[in-house]
Amino acid sequence: MTGRKGWSRGLLGFEAGRARFHRLGRRYSTPLEDLLSFRPQGMFVREGLAFTLGEGLMVFDVRYSGRPRRAGYFSTAITHDNHFDFLAPLPDGRVLLGGR
Repeated sequence: MTGRKGWSRGLLGFEAGRARFHRLGRRYSTPLEDLLSFRPQGMFVREGLAFTLGEGLMVFDVRYSGRPRRAGYFSTAITHDNHFDFLAPLPDGRVLLGGR
């Protein structure tokens, strides 16, 4: 266990236009989530490096999982109408960014 904790919840259904949930169990944040202060989306790991999107493409050294560290950052042009939604590893080691 590490970092912040929260509850995982499951949807029971909708009643009078409101969603009802029940607790499934506790979930603790990972060391990488603590470092980022958010839960990364669309992340993949290759050869000890974790690639994720935030305010650009962020790269973290996660070879020592209990102590991730920032290894790189690549700025991407992000505007209200233009942003990256996903990333994917390519066989030659490059990273494909996609979005609109």
